[in-house]
Formats: sequence, structure tokens, C-alpha cells
Amino acid sequence: MFDPAVYATPSAPEFAVSFRNVWASVARPGATWTGEERVAIARIGRIAREKAAGSPESMLDVGLPPPVIQASAVLGGDPGRVRLPWVKALNEAGLSPEGYVEIVSIVSRVTVVDTFHRSLGLPLIELPDPESGDPSGEVDARARTNSRAFAPTVGPPMIPTALSAIPAEMAAMADIQDTMYMTGDDMADPDFQRDGLHRTQIELVAARTSRINECFY
Repeated sequence: MFDPAVYATPSAPEFAVSFRNVWASVARPGATWTGEERVAIARIGRIAREKAAGSPESMLDVGLPPPVIQASAVLGGDPGRVRLPWVKALNEAGLSPEGYVEIVSIVSRVTVVDTFHRSLGLPLIELPDPESGDPSGEVDARARTNSRAFAPTVGPPMIPTALSAIPAEMAAMADIQDTMYMTGDDMADPDFQRDGLHRTQIELVAARTSRINECFY
């Protein structure tokens, strides 16, 4: 499914393994959503993103509650709309803070894989078949919601703790971040290099990409 041979980079084997991990994670039941719901969330985010890019695809009837569909579609296709009042409105409409965290994790990781394939002119990989089972309910009881935060976090609300309310999603995000960007240990090295790029060049690309994507953190 993910063939390292099509990724023309020295890190191709790492990418293929990490992408397989993303697909396996999306297919499994999470803390708040079943495997079937997680794959549906991923599909909504993908359709919204492709539609925003000019695809004629329409939204599918996936049987999820309206706030879940809205969150998945906006996060996938128009993330610049995400603001605290919007998230609070979703919570008031019935989407739990933990459920929102899980949607963020699913949609963002699938977006990483899809964007990588698009950048290389490769077709998108078919989403996985969902696994059966009930949600685990495994959330971190220490997570608290700061008045300025979009979701509960363990510790201060910031990028590294954004998914910390759900340990499994935190670990899944760390896996693909380590592969596509750098590890926490690497971040401590100002002269870190990867695939011919120096740390300064990596950060320039990251900053420019964040600006184009209207990242506002």
C-alpha cells in the first residue's frame, strides 16, 4: 500500500512505515470514536480538502452527528476558520472536548499523508477498512481546559500538548512528527541535518508552510 520505492528521498522507508502506522491507527477504535466513525471522519476531512482544491466530489452521507461532520470538514478543508468560539459552539452542540481532540488528530494526520502524496504527484491512498470494537474511553484525567485553550490539555495549552487529553493520539502524532519533521532530541540541536537540509532550512520551510496555511498559534 505504501511503497518506499515511489518516495524519491533517503527517508522513504521511514515515511512508508509512518504512513502505515497512520492508516492502522485511523482504522482502530479510539478513545471516543469507533473504527468505523474514525474512518468516516477521515473521509469527510479528505473530501472537504479535495473539494476546496477544486474536486467535484460532494459530501458523503456518513451517518455522523452534524457537529462531528462540521468539525471534520472544516479541519480538513478550511482550518483557517478554527477559532475558540467555533470550537465552543461545537461543544455546546454535543461534540465533547475529547471527541474534538480525536477528530483533530485523525484529520491532521491523514492530511499529512495526503499532502505528501499530492506534492509528489502521486494518487491518494484508499482509506483503510475500519476495525470492529468499542471506543476505549482512555483519556488523561489530568487534562484541564484553560480559558484560552481550544481543548483540554495536560499542562499549559501549547502545540506540544494539544492532543495530550488522549494519550494514544498524542503518541500517534509524535510518531509522524518525528518522521516528517524531527524528534524532540533533534530540536535541541541547532545544527541538525536531514536529507541534505540544515536545521535553518527545515525551519524556513516549516515557517513558510505555516504562513501559507494561515497557522495562527
